[in-house]
Amino acid sequence: MSLVKNDSDTITFTPIGGGREIGANSYLIRANGHDILLDCGVHPKKEGAAALPSFGLLRRAPGAVLVSHGHVDHCGALPGFLSQFPRTIPYATKATISVMDCMLHNSVSVMNTISRERGVTDYPLYSHDEVDFCVSRSCAVDLDREFRLTPDITAKFMHAGHVLGSASILLRFPGHTVFYTGDICNTDQEL
Repeated sequence: MSLVKNDSDTITFTPIGGGREIGANSYLIRANGHDILLDCGVHPKKEGAAALPSFGLLRRAPGAVLVSHGHVDHCGALPGFLSQFPRTIPYATKATISVMDCMLHNSVSVMNTISRERGVTDYPLYSHDEVDFCVSRSCAVDLDREFRLTPDITAKFMHAGHVLGSASILLRFPGHTVFYTGDICNTDQEL
């Protein structure tokens, strides 16, 4: 999908995972010569490489991955993605990075067990060392604080109420604003 003001002012939105279903959520925004990935999850009902987003659709390494929250359908492919694109910078809230640390290490353990018990040969998708690299590479950003991804692109994480650290993402490009909700919750809870 493209949003066009004129020939030189185009934003494209490409689902490389998710799209028409829950799982493997990952969306590429291309604008002003920059690529930004929104989420990088695995599909919870698929196994092995079939659970991953279609990273082959990426023509180049995105400059940033913005992670909305720490559930594996939104962040579970990030360690493997970073092994392919190690210069990409992941951004998330501090709480999301803490949740990701636990969830992703647990995922490696679960994938190792599934590999042994069910013979899924392409598990694990990544190692504990790759999870450690992912977490150490991630930049923690406070909620409601605008930050620069490029000289002309800013982002802001906004409270989504889904789980601890969850955020919707506001992106501002020259002439355009994109709001990615991620998973949200509108009912009162004790987060």
